[in-house]
Amino acid sequence: MAQERWVNVPVPNRLNYNNDFGKLATPAEKKMPLDKSSFLRNTWKKRIHQMSKGAFFYNLTFKGKVPKSIHSFLQADWYSRLGSLYALNDMVRNLIKTLKENDEWNNTLLIFTSDNGYMLGSHAMMHKGNPYEKLFIAPMIITGGDSLHLKQPGKTEEWVTNLDLMPTILDIAGVKIPENIEGISLVPLLYNDSITNFRDRFIMEYIGPGMTKDGLVEAKTYHEIFAFIYFKLHPSYNAIRMKVTTIENGVEKATIYKYIEWQKNTSKKILDFSNKYRMKDAELMKKIAENDEKTMALKLKAEEVETELYNLTEDPYEMDNLLYYKPKEYNDLAQQLKFAMREIILKRHK
Repeated sequence: MAQERWVNVPVPNRLNYNNDFGKLATPAEKKMPLDKSSFLRNTWKKRIHQMSKGAFFYNLTFKGKVPKSIHSFLQADWYSRLGSLYALNDMVRNLIKTLKENDEWNNTLLIFTSDNGYMLGSHAMMHKGNPYEKLFIAPMIITGGDSLHLKQPGKTEEWVTNLDLMPTILDIAGVKIPENIEGISLVPLLYNDSITNFRDRFIMEYIGPGMTKDGLVEAKTYHEIFAFIYFKLHPSYNAIRMKVTTIENGVEKATIYKYIEWQKNTSKKILDFSNKYRMKDAELMKKIAENDEKTMALKLKAEEVETELYNLTEDPYEMDNLLYYKPKEYNDLAQQLKFAMREIILKRHK
């Protein structure tokens, strides 16, 4: 059977799989990460428990056909993802083959990437919608025919985003790039792999919840068990990933930090208010304009945040929230990142 090619392939080992016990953690945090947001703490045990569910539960939830020999939900999910990857590999190979057979490849630009990575149990999480490294780091491969004269092979670790795709395609096509877009053309990186500090910061945002009704699986099991934890209770956040340069012994040193603001209050009432506020619900906006006492109290609650700060250079698995363990030492740095984040957000909404 075709599935035998990957049925026994193990899930990649990650230091933070079902774990947030970092170098600064106390013994109490072996059971629960005290330095993380209320949402992560309050759902920690439930998420750990779900990781132990096997193929039967996975098949019931997603109507899949994972072999019963697989005894963990994570391995079942990994099995399905590998199957999808084999199919995708076949599709890309056939696509390029067809382009070459039809003499179209020579003038083709091929961009292969993803909209997100996947947690695979990091911080006991499986879903999207969080600001942690394993979710939003994804590879991007750009190649093409000889007429494009791309520098190949080449590799860069510079930070690029999906917003850069449109200006890159327009640039290569010789079309003027509009001035009011956020992305940056990647053309310089495609022809010069010595470029550094292409981008030194970018923000991450999640404006959920509210995804469960229309966009996801309709299986009752999914909604009752998974959606409850992963989406219905999931707060919004704003975050920034940024390089901070300091001078040490006369030498410049760049350190990568991440600052996160989680919405603190995750009751259904507050989350419903937040959704209406973001959608600029007419009735709600009227009450705010009138300075309605109850509405303004809800708004104040909705705007309360819990913060996290990570030194990604030294702590790439985001195990130690520096604002929890060393708040006095890192408060000024956090404010620096917060200001940079707010500046980008305000610029976007002008």
